[in-house]
Amino acid sequence: MRELVILVADGTMKAVFDAFFGRQRWDLTLQCRAFDIWPQEDIFYDPMERDGGVYRRAHELLRPYLRTHRRALVVLAARTERGSSGTHSSPQGVEDQGGVLADRACSVGQRLRGPGLSFLQ
Repeated sequence: MRELVILVADGTMKAVFDAFFGRQRWDLTLQCRAFDIWPQEDIFYDPMERDGGVYRRAHELLRPYLRTHRRALVVLAARTERGSSGTHSSPQGVEDQGGVLADRACSVGQRLRGPGLSFLQ
């Protein structure tokens, strides 16, 4: 079973994460233990969605990884547009809403629960 799948908001974020995890000794930068990550397989985005869509559909987008990965990380931009009103959620709002996403992911299966599903903005 793979350690981590990373769902990012867009292609630019994917390129940044690919480059970062493609470096030698990236674990020293993060100050964590090294783990096996394959950027081409473990980091992805949905080209049909951006931050708001990723927020709403993360549980669906991560469903195929339930049997293959222990943990999931969802990365959104710091400010995310919501609805057609053009209002933005604050970083605190995204953090609070992360509980809803975690609940949705848990309903997909018990693998992505508690600390296994993280949200980064």
